[in-house]
Amino acid sequence: MKYYLLILTLFFWSQTSFSQIVNNYSVSFKNAEHHEAHIEATFTNLRRGTISLTMSRNVKGDYENHAFAKNIHDVEITDSRGRNIKSISRPNLSQWDVTGHDGTIHVEYNLFADQADGIFSQIDETHALLSNPSAFMFIEAVDNRPIEITFELGERNWRVATHMSEVSANTYLATDLQHFMDSPILLSNYILRERKIGSQDKPQTIKMALHYYGTDQEADDFFDTVINALTEESKIFGGFPSFENNEYLFLACFMPQVSEGGVAHRNTAVITSPTSLAYGGVQKKVEVFSRQFLHTWNKERITPLGLKPFNYLHQNLTEELWFADGFSEYFTQLALCRSGIITPEELIESFTDTYNRIWGASAKPSLNAIEYSRKVNFTNQKSKNTESIFLPHRDYGFLLALALDMTLRDKSAELSLDDFMMLYWTKYGKTEINYSNDNLFITLREYAGKGLTDKFFSDYVYGNEIPKYNKLLEQTGVYLRPLETPYIGVAVEFTQNGKAQVAEYTLKDSPAYNAGLEKGDIIISIGGRTFSNREQYEEALSLLSSEKSTEIEYRRNGRTRTEEIKIETSPQAEFALFPDPKDKALNVRHNWLNSNPPSNAVE
Repeated sequence: MKYYLLILTLFFWSQTSFSQIVNNYSVSFKNAEHHEAHIEATFTNLRRGTISLTMSRNVKGDYENHAFAKNIHDVEITDSRGRNIKSISRPNLSQWDVTGHDGTIHVEYNLFADQADGIFSQIDETHALLSNPSAFMFIEAVDNRPIEITFELGERNWRVATHMSEVSANTYLATDLQHFMDSPILLSNYILRERKIGSQDKPQTIKMALHYYGTDQEADDFFDTVINALTEESKIFGGFPSFENNEYLFLACFMPQVSEGGVAHRNTAVITSPTSLAYGGVQKKVEVFSRQFLHTWNKERITPLGLKPFNYLHQNLTEELWFADGFSEYFTQLALCRSGIITPEELIESFTDTYNRIWGASAKPSLNAIEYSRKVNFTNQKSKNTESIFLPHRDYGFLLALALDMTLRDKSAELSLDDFMMLYWTKYGKTEINYSNDNLFITLREYAGKGLTDKFFSDYVYGNEIPKYNKLLEQTGVYLRPLETPYIGVAVEFTQNGKAQVAEYTLKDSPAYNAGLEKGDIIISIGGRTFSNREQYEEALSLLSSEKSTEIEYRRNGRTRTEEIKIETSPQAEFALFPDPKDKALNVRHNWLNSNPPSNAVE
């Protein structure tokens, strides 16, 4: 009996010890002036045989595949005794297959990093902003182990900001690989702002680590505005989500050497901008903060199938991004308006550009919301003719959110997209059950009934019909007005020497497309009229309003061509507020935007 007790004791002790095995990283910045960090990683208690060291190809919140391995060099792989392991193969450029190890693999390398946008990393003498997938090699076979990372700062007077738990000075712990990859890191002389949120019995904190050249007062005012917007967003979902460690962290770099960027993580967001707060653009920056934060509900916790667990090596294919990104964008804009950061007029005017990007072409989009979600990786391939084939899923979803909200409100004063999102948050966000389009369909049926749901999904989600926005928005005192200007379907930019060059690939079935024009062509004349600047070009077009077709002369590859081109009425439109809406419309608008109702309006 004692023998079996001893065996059981040893078994449980071994299991406990194994679960506590930690993968270790160490990062130093002796060559930061040249955008380099030196990284070391140690993995122990590995199984015998081939172990794959890899670099990520994906970043959470981004839909492009990246070759992050191209930015590491001087890779050296050793065993527990410090001996170089020679049995290493490279099945692809992001992977090192290590065979001749002794159960321990120690790897060290130099990372070059000079692109701060939340996707890539940047290191210089002022800061290090690390997007972990772009910086750290890992072993997928031990992805469930805790990860400890230590920063050796030397004489650099930097502080560390990350959502990982602090173990000791400059040492932090992640629960596993998913947590580690989802916890970006800022090292700099940042300023910290924080605000308590939530109830007294369960307080949480929102923090902002801001690296920028500016005053404390500017940072205070900016953070106050951000908190106002986030508080308005929380009303949509009945409160803030539960953050791990009871805190949410914004890592913000407003420095001249960074790029514009914003990437959302579960408990963190990275926001970068080359302009500081003193030079304007505060409203735009608040918008980016709000957009990334809204994903803490709709995407990080209300998560589509295919995005959790996130695959850092292969494409994450999902069909629900029209809802995850598009509906998030819609509620971001509503929250900005409801908190007074933008006016109702500015909100309505912003609908125009989005509408024209999706519906403002001579031919209706060829795909639907699901396909635009599935093919989001193709949309981001800048060398392709994406304008004619693929449309931005975020904009497409935004317009579907607007249509659904107006449809719900038109059916009953008791219905709204806000209430539907609250329901969906309760079913799939608080429970963190991954959802599909079928779950969206079923839940909308529960909320709004069979007829409304079946038509919405059939026409606009599975189909690609254009919602009747003019009719839907009339209830709020908003109209959609066609521009009714001459249209040939070509985007033109003028070169320095006054030549009108076709700037984008022409849209399929547009007059320019059917006339043979394509990107890079130089338009010489339209209807016999020449031009050397945009004003003259627009005037030449305006004079064609009474004509059905005309001649267009253009040059391609040194040859001048003349073709007949059809003149159509522009399919583009603009949104605007009725000048004198009825009180009923003002009441609906108030309930929608939470703006002040008229004094004589009846609630």
